[in-house]
Amino acid sequence: MGVDISQAQVDRALQMSAAANRVRFLCSDAECLGAAVQADVVISQLGVMFFRDPVAAFSRLRFARRLSFVTWQPRAGCQHCTVPAEALARWLTPPPASAAGQPGMRSLSDPEEILTVLRQAGWEHAAVRPLCVPVWMGTDADDAAGFVLAEVEADGNLGRVPYDEARTALRTHLRPYQEQRGVYLEAACWLVTAHNRQQRMVPAKQRG
Repeated sequence: MGVDISQAQVDRALQMSAAANRVRFLCSDAECLGAAVQADVVISQLGVMFFRDPVAAFSRLRFARRLSFVTWQPRAGCQHCTVPAEALARWLTPPPASAAGQPGMRSLSDPEEILTVLRQAGWEHAAVRPLCVPVWMGTDADDAAGFVLAEVEADGNLGRVPYDEARTALRTHLRPYQEQRGVYLEAACWLVTAHNRQQRMVPAKQRG
């Protein structure tokens, strides 16, 4: 079963999935799952950082025996953030970090905090491992610069930068990372796994 809070993303998944007739897709808040869901494993890619109450949310996910998710490491270790930010530093400042205890992109970037949350939620044998993956930014430095500026525009900040000058600065900063297949920057994440010996079982009358 695939779950996303966005109906547009669920619709896209249905369109892309060749096995849609065998996979159930649900538009729902994963933080609220647990009442009538059964699964052997819960997998999340860059989603759990937005739980409003992480301990309660991870506790509700204990209908599964195993948990695996990816979350961001601190921003300083993510080239795909820092390299463009250095190029645009004259005009833009990095977004502020999430306040302690508040949902946000890097609310679960501290390994010790992750382990504490999972332990309080009832998960056992939790492990946090570094995971660095290359992010394709574009076919060449100029294409990658255009991609970054499109992101700046999506954030509503394009009016704050001189477009041509910013694109030139981005090309300069991105060119050292250009390879034959394009421009790649590393994204630093944590791969987190945990186990649940006392699986929450759903009564038969709730399973439908």
